[in-house]
Amino acid sequence: MDSKGGDITFYLTVGTFDLIKEFLNDEVAAKQLFLFDPSAEEMWGNKYAFFPLHKTEDGGHSFSITLKDQVDQEKRKEICSDLSNFLNILELIGRDEGGKHTAKKGEQIQLFSLSTIHLDEPRLGGGYLSFSVSPEAARFLEQQSGRTIPGVHEAMKAHHLGIFPKDKEVRPLEFLGGLVGTIRNHGTLDFKTLGNCACMGAMPREATEDEGSFIDAHNVDSSWQQLSLIVGLATTWKWVRDELGYK
Repeated sequence: MDSKGGDITFYLTVGTFDLIKEFLNDEVAAKQLFLFDPSAEEMWGNKYAFFPLHKTEDGGHSFSITLKDQVDQEKRKEICSDLSNFLNILELIGRDEGGKHTAKKGEQIQLFSLSTIHLDEPRLGGGYLSFSVSPEAARFLEQQSGRTIPGVHEAMKAHHLGIFPKDKEVRPLEFLGGLVGTIRNHGTLDFKTLGNCACMGAMPREATEDEGSFIDAHNVDSSWQQLSLIVGLATTWKWVRDELGYK
């Protein structure tokens, strides 16, 4: 996952596209819940919120959620609804495939996992999301404790002003304390967006070498707040991958 200029890009590793197709074709319940097939030719999703998949250099796939599509509230709601369904599929596939493969030493693994829900807004917790951190990423983040995550404030601010350009004049002071990502004690991630204490985080605690971590949302009630935090998470995801030498 990555974010540039307010766009959010999701990357599917080699084989994930085929696993999704197999899941949707084989599971009757999946067909009832997730009424779409990922497509490389046309818009896709329950509400057709996603652009066609692109082949990546390593043989995987990617798709983007553009900033211009996030400006309209109804379109944002459709995006968040489709994203929740899509991430649910990835989680179900991950549970099924996780027991079939043991990671080898030095092998690149899934560093983070994102989960979201979307309820008709405005509703308390209607933009809830959570984020799981793998043991490898958690070990790296612990070494970075106490610092601001590079690029997160800039990415989240550009994303917010792309949706609400007038906020540059009416909410300038809020940009100083909001729209930020930091690493607290023991490598605990912490993100803040605009709103009534709309944030993601957890109480810092020491973890074992083979233990990851988990953060979730508080007072994230709308689609724009959810997408704002996803921009921060995506920027962090890309930074950690680059620092660990992942391609």
